Amino acid sequence: MNKTKLINFIKIFLLVDILVVFYSVVFENNLFLLNTQVAFISSLFITSASYLSYKRTVQKRLMNIYPKDKQTNKDLDDTDDIDDPYSLYSKDTQSNSKEELSPEMISKILKEEKKHIKQNTFKNIKLISSSFVSIYRLAAYAFLILGFFSLSNNHIFLSTAFIIGISIVPFSILLSNFIFVSKEDQ
Repeated sequence: MNKTKLINFIKIFLLVDILVVFYSVVFENNLFLLNTQVAFISSLFITSASYLSYKRTVQKRLMNIYPKDKQTNKDLDDTDDIDDPYSLYSKDTQSNSKEELSPEMISKILKEEKKHIKQNTFKNIKLISSSFVSIYRLAAYAFLILGFFSLSNNHIFLSTAFIIGISIVPFSILLSNFIFVSKEDQ
């Protein structure tokens, strides 16, 4: 995400939050404001932490797929390597050759591919699990839980205000996507 998009997202978040703060101050009370802000900050932390952890996961995965020291063939694209690892559809392969596509050869290729899929599944779980248990996400969810319990234990929890506060971030994202997409279409 480039810097201007990030700044535009932040502007939308703050604008929607200011509208909620204004509504809370004018039409509601300070407890309503407190609940919305605790929920908003928690939701913003969770969203930011999820973004950072998934960004790190994607970067790790790209480093595993495309190591810097890999020597690539100039004739083949990287997607060709992924889509056709056995060069079955390359121009050099003779399509009428019966011995290359015998049933035994096909079953052997399928078994090898199934092995790779199983290996890649465990590898993917290992790579993705680091984003599930990211310290950022755990801290953000801990902040949400602590905020909820502190409001609840002090008997100042207002469920409607809390839900409104949590929904500020998703609503702002939808609103900003709608605004950005309509600007890009014009």
